[in-house]
Amino acid sequence: MKAIRIHNFGSTAEVLQYEEVPIPEPGPNEFLVKVEAASPNRADLALRKGAYRIASEGLPVIPGREFAGTVAKLGPGIEKFKVGQRVVACTGTGGYAEYALAKASEALPVPDGVDAAVAAAMPTVFLTAWFALLTDGKLKAGDWVLVQAGSSGVGIAAIQIAKHLGAKVITTSSSDDKCNRLRQLGADEAIDYTRQGLFTEVMRITTPAEGRDQYHERHHPDVIEGVNVLHSWGIDPAARRRSFPSYRGVDVVLEMIGGDIYQKSLQVLAPGGRLVSLGGAFGAVPDRPPALADGRKASRFSITNHLKAKPEDFHDLANLLNLVQEKKFQVIIDRTFPLAEAPAAQRHLEGRGHFGKVVLTMN
Repeated sequence: MKAIRIHNFGSTAEVLQYEEVPIPEPGPNEFLVKVEAASPNRADLALRKGAYRIASEGLPVIPGREFAGTVAKLGPGIEKFKVGQRVVACTGTGGYAEYALAKASEALPVPDGVDAAVAAAMPTVFLTAWFALLTDGKLKAGDWVLVQAGSSGVGIAAIQIAKHLGAKVITTSSSDDKCNRLRQLGADEAIDYTRQGLFTEVMRITTPAEGRDQYHERHHPDVIEGVNVLHSWGIDPAARRRSFPSYRGVDVVLEMIGGDIYQKSLQVLAPGGRLVSLGGAFGAVPDRPPALADGRKASRFSITNHLKAKPEDFHDLANLLNLVQEKKFQVIIDRTFPLAEAPAAQRHLEGRGHFGKVVLTMN
């Protein structure tokens, strides 16, 4: 079979080698899948660079944490799957290949009407958004939630899940076009971070209606200039103006960029708000979340760690697959690449221009 293998870790996608390798044999409680589609993730990028869960002694390795296809062969002990059945699996590695092994606990049937590319694109991003919002985020109906990087795979999943749970959603992206597409997916408000300030916009959106006129007054350029003049005279403007309503902020932030965006996300939390970091794709995230005032809380969430502790939670994917089948959720595929072009697929994923998921196909 054809597969992509990594023999040496490296920072560029050229370490992904397209090779002929033997078809693996399923062991006890395993089955062989004829892969139709696999979905690259940022964990695959970290694996390629030697920064994700595999040491050099474990090379060569076939990357690819999630894939979909049909069952080709059963190993001893497999009872709930049958040859020819359509499945989706999240195994951690092995998906960048024409055939891959999966354990029964790592796979689910794919409902009719959901194609392989869509199914393959779902496990990591939809389960991440689902559990990050519900466990660390403690999201409830009526909450304001800010989804950073709304056009990412996790962002698109999170917007739809949050709306499904009854939340009010603000998201961010890098252009008017992307913002409009995110509104079509359910976002109540979308902020173009290339030309709009995050703090100003979030506070404008979430401040109760009766306080918005005062908010705009306070931020009028003439008022700001007057405040600066009073400061230059040694006068505290706060002593000479009427009180303004406190600005609200959001109840939950889902953040996966890191660096400056992480810090800005902390600033827009309402009292009692929760920031859930999914890791720093483009900047650092503190190893230990900072202590925050007024009941605010920051945490880090990893779907890999979550499923390692609670493997049974993988089965929540079945409900999410059903919501896609019922057309209540959409899975956006930005672009597909043939398996042999996995290096190009990873380069595309590493950029910030895509909208939705990147998928490898085997045909």
